[in-house]
Amino acid sequence: MINKIGIQNFRVFKDLHEFELKPYTLLTGTNNSGKSALQKILFLLKKSVVKNYDITSFDQLKFDSEVMGTIEDYFKNLNYQNTNNQLVLTFSVSDEKGESIDYKLVYEPSIENNIHLKEAEIYKDNEKVMWFDKIPFEQYIEENKWLNSEVKSDAFKNKYVWRINPDTDPEKLPLYIYNTLLQQKKEEIRQYYIARIDQMSDIGEYSEKQEMWKDKLEKEGFSFSDERAHELVKPILDKNRDLAPTDFRYVWDNKLNAPWQFDRQLKQACNAFYDLNDEILIPSKLSQVVLKTENFFEASFTDTKLKKLRETLIKNEIFTREAFLNSYKDFELALIYLVAYQQKSITQRLIYGSNKEDYLLIQKELEFVEFFKYHATRNNVNELLNRALITKNAIVNILLSEDYRLLFKNDSKTNRKSFLRVYNEHSPIKNTNSPTNQKEEIKNLGDICDRIQEAVLEPIALLGKSLKNDITTIRFGMHETALKRLFFYADRNSHNSIYYDFAKTILGDNKSEHSNLKFVNQWLAHFEIGEALVIKPIVIENSEVGISYNILNDNKEYSVGDYGLGVNMLLLLLIRIVEAKENAILMLEEPESNLHPAFQSKLAELLADAHEHYHIRFVVETHSEYLIRKFQYLVASPKYSVKADDVSISYLYHPDKIPQGKKQVEKLEIRPDGILKQDFGEGFFDENARLTMDLLKLQNQN
Repeated sequence: MINKIGIQNFRVFKDLHEFELKPYTLLTGTNNSGKSALQKILFLLKKSVVKNYDITSFDQLKFDSEVMGTIEDYFKNLNYQNTNNQLVLTFSVSDEKGESIDYKLVYEPSIENNIHLKEAEIYKDNEKVMWFDKIPFEQYIEENKWLNSEVKSDAFKNKYVWRINPDTDPEKLPLYIYNTLLQQKKEEIRQYYIARIDQMSDIGEYSEKQEMWKDKLEKEGFSFSDERAHELVKPILDKNRDLAPTDFRYVWDNKLNAPWQFDRQLKQACNAFYDLNDEILIPSKLSQVVLKTENFFEASFTDTKLKKLRETLIKNEIFTREAFLNSYKDFELALIYLVAYQQKSITQRLIYGSNKEDYLLIQKELEFVEFFKYHATRNNVNELLNRALITKNAIVNILLSEDYRLLFKNDSKTNRKSFLRVYNEHSPIKNTNSPTNQKEEIKNLGDICDRIQEAVLEPIALLGKSLKNDITTIRFGMHETALKRLFFYADRNSHNSIYYDFAKTILGDNKSEHSNLKFVNQWLAHFEIGEALVIKPIVIENSEVGISYNILNDNKEYSVGDYGLGVNMLLLLLIRIVEAKENAILMLEEPESNLHPAFQSKLAELLADAHEHYHIRFVVETHSEYLIRKFQYLVASPKYSVKADDVSISYLYHPDKIPQGKKQVEKLEIRPDGILKQDFGEGFFDENARLTMDLLKLQNQN
């Protein structure tokens, strides 16, 4: 979900200004201060984000005839003081777990006069962890001389390549990927124990480790072999025989008050991380021997291979378990760093959810040993990598040594049976088998390298998914026309289609029971407009040629055309609300226009009810004191579900008329008791008091 969007070098905004997208985002301020800029940029994004089956692309801003007819061309939208013709957009996005990632996208005109994405920066906890940029393909080939010469083809002339910019912080990038993958591994280990303990609950016997996890999970609110889960799960399995019984374990999650279900995608993502040790990310025979052996550095060994391994570690100043974990983490971070620069997305656009390529992907198959050989001579290897390359890092040296190969029991031949991880998507039990020889381990490390490459692009996937789910579902009112007496099918167009779509929905169902119509009628009555909306087909010579909109009042039907503009706009708002998709964003431009002050106040109640019913988020440009005051009241009143954090208010000033001590965009917060933490700009709430004082002065003069 997109929680915040920022704009720089667009219209009146020379510098970066960010706007929160909360359930209720209110934009107010002086005239010509940029309140409509957010609506215009969202309109541009909706028209530019490409959604085609499983692809979501945001690498171009499309100024087609519809966009230019609404907001003009690219250069007229740039700030008049701009010096580089670049447009900067920022986003703050939260994933399914509520973790937030921030993005900075830089667009500029290309040689072909397209407005294309030039750079994409990714931030976590206010630190830049990744930086993608686009360079000519020829430059990429020159920088990566290890690529096969066959890729130098005329097919790549005038093509561009996405890469991780070499100036990306070499320590923050691998650490971000490491923490992300390790957290996933920890969640998968937890998932494994939930399923395993539930599986063993029928027997009632648990290992010491399982007992520890059982106590921990029960304290978290999990109940094993729970009757509530049995009652809910059994009918589901009986009804759908295609589901495997292991799709639903008999575990009850008391926090969710629902049966627990395992995460298949998480299991698949962690398939190569086969061990149950969350102290390290990348499993190996080496890590298992050192970390599973009790007192490895002090124990007495009869096995000469183990003795030699310990001697090698000690020679490299690794005397303790802690020192081993530190050195092993250096190895993991170096591997992540190097794999990240062998990106699979070389000639792709930055897209979400696609296995398709725009051009031939360039990828050299690298075995684990070759990987370090190819990158050992890189000129930009920093201190971090120097610690982990062949000549510096003990872990790498051991993993590549002949002595390490002898640690495996069955090295003479490949025995895949014990390590073959045939992925059973229905089973929540992870396969914890280890490689039986070094060849199998190298193959598994190759799978881990693939997973690292996927993890590098996952933030881009999250942004693409969020743009697809949020931006593409935005509804605007820029072109929608007012209601009229009759709508003929022959007159249907993109501006008035919402009336036809709503009527078709209502006429096709049982009108008296239709929840959307019930919502509309409820608010027509609340605004004292009428008792119900009546939609009828227009039939001429037994042919349906259109529809009519009427309002029932005192048992009489009146055409909506007989009502004033304010009522028409209010009815249009009601239709826009019920026709919007679940979790959509609805843009409202001065919805208080032509409404009585009491109705302006009731608008806040309508938006609150709409959010509760349809989970719609609203972005409202307004000059209405009554609307804002009513939101303050809704926050303070225990009768309503509106919380202080649900409302974002921004007061905007024209860039040439910013009062001293103020910002161009001032953020105003509502306290839980409904009081504003900050003062509004002059001429808003204080205007009524000023006029009252002026009137009193005139009376005193007389």
